Amino acid sequence: MAPYVQDMTIEWIEVQPTEVIVKVSGYLTKYYHERLHQIRKYGFLRSRKDSQVRIKDLNEVAGQVFARQKQGRAPYLFQASRQVNLARMALHTILCIERQGVDTFMKFIEPKLAKGRAKSDASFVKDQRVQRAYKAAKRWKGASHPKLDPLLKVIAEQTGRKLGSKVIVFAELRDTVEFLVSLIRSSGVRAERLTISCDANPTHSEPSSPASSGFCEHAQKCVS
Repeated sequence: MAPYVQDMTIEWIEVQPTEVIVKVSGYLTKYYHERLHQIRKYGFLRSRKDSQVRIKDLNEVAGQVFARQKQGRAPYLFQASRQVNLARMALHTILCIERQGVDTFMKFIEPKLAKGRAKSDASFVKDQRVQRAYKAAKRWKGASHPKLDPLLKVIAEQTGRKLGSKVIVFAELRDTVEFLVSLIRSSGVRAERLTISCDANPTHSEPSSPASSGFCEHAQKCVS
């Protein structure tokens, strides 16, 4: 085995979603499925079940709608585009609450409640199910996500077992990275943020400072 290749042991830690995550996700999922139903009325996604639709599928539909709009201004295409945008927003919020927790969900939703918001944002947050999801999350006083306590425990065990240990924590969203850095620091462990570009061209890089970087949100990690 090459000297730079090390054996790796994988241990899965299962956690159960909290009451608020189940409730918020349930409200948002009903809204999301309704948007998919509307999109199918315009002839898209008819071969896909609700549970099979991913962001990639919605992005492809958005591209198809745009291509058709360039050929002619059919009135239904505007509504189709609107439904796709709302579906993408809904799916993102579902992923926020389920994967990242209450804190990230609130950071995504609250700016859409402010004055000067886009029409699509206003339409989204005015829906009763989205409002119920927001209110349920706002009332929650517990941990943002049930995986946070096990994460802190793993970090504490590793840093306590070996002085100078480094732990890499991967996260999907920039807001989550900021939240994790703050959380880990509050536990008494030094934590730094590192963002990695997911540009299709691996040789391409964007200028950034150690304190802040503007790369995409899919490949973020916190190093402690």
